[in-house]
Amino acid sequence: MREEQKGNPFKKATLINPIELFDRAIRKSLKLSLPKMRAERFQKEKILILNKIRYIRQVLVTNLRNYLQSIPNINSIHEFYRTIIDVYSSTDEFKRALGRIAGAVRVIEKLSDEYLRSVRGIKKNPYLPEKVFINHLHRLWKQYLARMNSFIREISDAFIYLNTIIKKLRALPDYNPELRTIVVCGPPNSGKSSLVGRLSKAKVQIAEYPFTTKNLVFGHIEIRSNPREVVQIVDTPGLFDRPISRKKKEEILALQAIRTIADGIIFLFDCGVERTLDAEQQIRIYKEVTEFLRTKQIVVGLNKIDIVDRETYDRIFRFVVNTLKLKPIPLSVKYGIGLNHILKEIRRLFG
Repeated sequence: MREEQKGNPFKKATLINPIELFDRAIRKSLKLSLPKMRAERFQKEKILILNKIRYIRQVLVTNLRNYLQSIPNINSIHEFYRTIIDVYSSTDEFKRALGRIAGAVRVIEKLSDEYLRSVRGIKKNPYLPEKVFINHLHRLWKQYLARMNSFIREISDAFIYLNTIIKKLRALPDYNPELRTIVVCGPPNSGKSSLVGRLSKAKVQIAEYPFTTKNLVFGHIEIRSNPREVVQIVDTPGLFDRPISRKKKEEILALQAIRTIADGIIFLFDCGVERTLDAEQQIRIYKEVTEFLRTKQIVVGLNKIDIVDRETYDRIFRFVVNTLKLKPIPLSVKYGIGLNHILKEIRRLFG
């Protein structure tokens, strides 16, 4: 079995429009000229048409094979990316489309070879004018183009489907399955993206994620310098900021993709005076999210202590300490307060 690729395996996947490819191949084939050789006109025309068919065959087969080879083996990629394909469509449909294109390559080869044999098989009859046989060559050439054009248009829907999915998959962030991953969750505006930006040593990677109106934010935290050890940290805006029970099927699939990479959770409660959800609503989200992600590696932060609402803070604090038996970390991500404690806890859990 092939090793799972580090990073987004679809980053190098190409896009192709078979109709445009075929049209370009025709235009270039028409620029081919009669061979410079001592031979009668019929022989030169025959060689020219053979060269045109060979050229179109080579262009189509080479480009379609390169297209297929640029798309990773679905069975060898990480479950995260496979689940995302199911979010957009389904892995079975994706594989069927790839199979259709692989079959199309064989049809193009077979059809081209059929017409190459037919052209080669035309022999000049000395009892008829040369023009009769030249016209026969050109009729075969036009038949070849017509049949190829019809077939290319017949399979173009498979390319449209794959190109649409691949374009979305290429925009996904680079996930390295060899690194452990911490998912940052919490209610809206609790400071999740800011926390990822503050904790990350490298520049965060921002990418669109299905069924959210915002972006997925990926960063990296160095938890040990010698030997160097890094964990991934990801913010999931729009995914875990309301009860999972109220989400649609497609949103649940998007959540399941995140579940495949979550080795731990940082849950940020919003304890500020401008919070969008009260303490009970935030506690409900915490319960659903942690149950869904199924990891016991949890760090709890109580954010916005710089503008704290004391009643909300106290209620959430009691829940974390008395019910969860965890030690919450008071934070002000905006002013960098408590970040060292978050890092220390991450190192304790993953170091």
